[in-house]
Amino acid sequence: MTIDVLARNWWLLLVRGILAIAFGLAILALDPFFPVPLVRERPFAILALLFGFFALLCGLVTMFASARSLSCANWALLLDGTVIAVAGLMVLLLPGLTVEGVVYMIGCAAILAGASEMVLAVAWRRHIQHGWLLMTAGAGSLLFGIYIGLVAEHDLVLVLRATCVYTLVSGLAMAAFAIRLRNFPVQQRAATA
Repeated sequence: MTIDVLARNWWLLLVRGILAIAFGLAILALDPFFPVPLVRERPFAILALLFGFFALLCGLVTMFASARSLSCANWALLLDGTVIAVAGLMVLLLPGLTVEGVVYMIGCAAILAGASEMVLAVAWRRHIQHGWLLMTAGAGSLLFGIYIGLVAEHDLVLVLRATCVYTLVSGLAMAAFAIRLRNFPVQQRAATA
């Protein structure tokens, strides 16, 4: 079962959470350099590059974590990782992408990833405690994607700050969920297999 595979590979989800926290801290570190005229230049270019690598790594880590089982919940996890990795690749490989294009891509990836994480939380609700952590990460992703889709045209600095908060909160939730998976009891693992 997927939950057993993830319990054995809990550290992959912890890496994903740590990467999200690191990306949020990078935004926070670059925040003083976000005067509106410069958002379209170097600070944003650095963040777009960081997002591309962050999304690609997170997606690959998530896809690897889901690679050993073919359950319904596993497909949701695989979709989550694939969406994030594709968004990262597109940001890295499409040189003519505008600021708004990157923001909308982040928003779409967040919505699809959030929906996948919420499906996983519901599918695993009987097997694990603290599934609310995954549900929180999923709901946060979904709401964040909708929010930046609505705000992107009006205030890019606000979008970047919202991205910072989102990545920090979702990264903490994912890391906490991974730690809970690490402590998933061995007898429960056997019962769910």
